[in-house]
Amino acid sequence: MRMGFKGSTTRLAVAVGLVLLALAVVAVPLASAAPTTGPVVVGINTLGTFYGGAKALPAQVGIADSTTTYATVTTTALGTFVVVVDVPLPTYSIAFHATASATNFTSATVGLTPVYTSSEIGFANVALTLPVKNTTVSGTVKSAKTKKAVKGVKVTVGNKTVATNSKGKFSIVIGLWPASKYSAKFAWKGHKAVSKTLTSNPGGAFPFGNVALK
Repeated sequence: MRMGFKGSTTRLAVAVGLVLLALAVVAVPLASAAPTTGPVVVGINTLGTFYGGAKALPAQVGIADSTTTYATVTTTALGTFVVVVDVPLPTYSIAFHATASATNFTSATVGLTPVYTSSEIGFANVALTLPVKNTTVSGTVKSAKTKKAVKGVKVTVGNKTVATNSKGKFSIVIGLWPASKYSAKFAWKGHKAVSKTLTSNPGGAFPFGNVALK
């Protein structure tokens, strides 16, 4: 399930170098207002998190000040992007807002503090963390022999465990990576443990219905 960032730092460094070379030839203004400082080269990295870890996440990234959106870019499959912005930084507080799929992830905002060189070119690396929305896993556990609901069965999904209530019902709310397969485990003293597969549904539900324990 895990996917690291090996190589993404190198790609980002190369991309920043290419942008700086382009700046030596032509200006790349993205705002209608006249900037009061030089451009800022921004390296963006988006990361989606879930209970088992984190993955690089492609996302739409909006670069804005307090009143105006100056640019919207799309990160690569590795969640990285380099963009040049011309904004009056001494006047405005710049923020970055990233949204992935509205169905699967929450949005995030982070501030930007650029570092300027003597040539008035600013540099900034921004890391955005987008939590996956929760999947609600639910169902009812019954005895395969008596067909009656069973109280106190331990149900585990990912890193969360709950016990069934007096009606044999359970509900687990957990952030699972989109459209991935996970196991729900059912354990009750004196009975054979059961493991069932579920498909995650961020922002939605996965109903098991009835689960029988022998």
